Amino acid sequence: MMADIMARGGNDQIEPELLEVLISSFRVNSTHKKIPMKAISNLGKMLSLILPKTVEKIVIVVSKDYLGSEKSFVESTKSVFPSVSVNVLFSHKLDKDSLLVYFK
Repeated sequence: MMADIMARGGNDQIEPELLEVLISSFRVNSTHKKIPMKAISNLGKMLSLILPKTVEKIVIVVSKDYLGSEKSFVESTKSVFPSVSVNVLFSHKLDKDSLLVYFK
């Protein structure tokens, strides 16, 4: 089953185990939005432009270099999507110049 997910999602930027957790535990779509960090001055506003208004759940995957910053990612997202479940996960494989957003 994992091979199907990888082929469909094209998620070679993160660990396969992390992708499996995203899909099975958080029940988000296997496709993501990739956002360059340098393009983000306000994460909440950026997400409001690229995500559907009916989003129920957001999982943000960032590089392990951002450990300790999860609260700021959550707060910025919740400022625009107050009733949405927001989780931040860290990848050892993802470079620090971009973040991935999975949603449902």
